[in-house]
Amino acid sequence: MDFEQGGGEKNRGRQMEKEPVLLNSMETCAIRYAFMDAETERPEAFSALEQSVGGHFLYTLEDGIPDKNESFSIDVEQMPHANIVFANIAHIGLEQMKENKNYATRLTCEHTIENHRQALESILKKFPVTEH
Repeated sequence: MDFEQGGGEKNRGRQMEKEPVLLNSMETCAIRYAFMDAETERPEAFSALEQSVGGHFLYTLEDGIPDKNESFSIDVEQMPHANIVFANIAHIGLEQMKENKNYATRLTCEHTIENHRQALESILKKFPVTEH
């Protein structure tokens, strides 16, 4: 099934429905590492996020990330807190890259730290967090 990249909207009758957000294989790899960083390097931020959206929801999202570097989509209509989770996790990952001078040595994938940085920045654009 083909999806447009990004969380675009389609006009279906009177309602605007959001399309699933597609993460490409690079973004999949980067967000997986960012989740690991959040849990191990920023446990206080991870715990706060867990309390905010619910532990079950947070781990359901994390478990849904493929182990392989492949594209996958997230239905933000059915997972309304996905924006909050992915934006916060991507932000934590970017902070870790800036603060940890040895970050690149932790990567066991074939990507560079710059690949991961760009992918996490792309994720921040795909998962905007709006204030109410």
